[in-house]
Amino acid sequence: MFTSIHHIHYVVRNRDEMVEYIRNTFGMEPDDLHVVEGRGMKDALYRVGETLIEITEPLDADSGIGQHLADHGPGVYHVAFGVENVRQVAADLAAKGNRLRGRGRRHAKPTRLHHRQHRTRRQPGVVVPIS
Repeated sequence: MFTSIHHIHYVVRNRDEMVEYIRNTFGMEPDDLHVVEGRGMKDALYRVGETLIEITEPLDADSGIGQHLADHGPGVYHVAFGVENVRQVAADLAAKGNRLRGRGRRHAKPTRLHHRQHRTRRQPGVVVPIS
């Protein structure tokens, strides 16, 4: 079912400081920097082979990702697995009794992320994003 690691999403306290750290330490420039006002996030995106690295600074401490940062500190927020057809896989997972979150929304270019998350009933609290 999984074809790749689609993206790794990190949450940080300061996106710009992280971009500077990556630039100075690894010599990498982001492929995209943007602010997602409606979701209260500042993102930096890096393409590493076929995998996207997403660095997010929450702009709203009360948002879901802001609360995650407060509760867990900076680090990996999630790892999303690539699949051939995200909509079909999501439908198949729902048919097997999985609860789905997300609507396969498309993020800003150049990422073209189609992203859904599902949470299994058998393992509460384990979120497995697919893209």
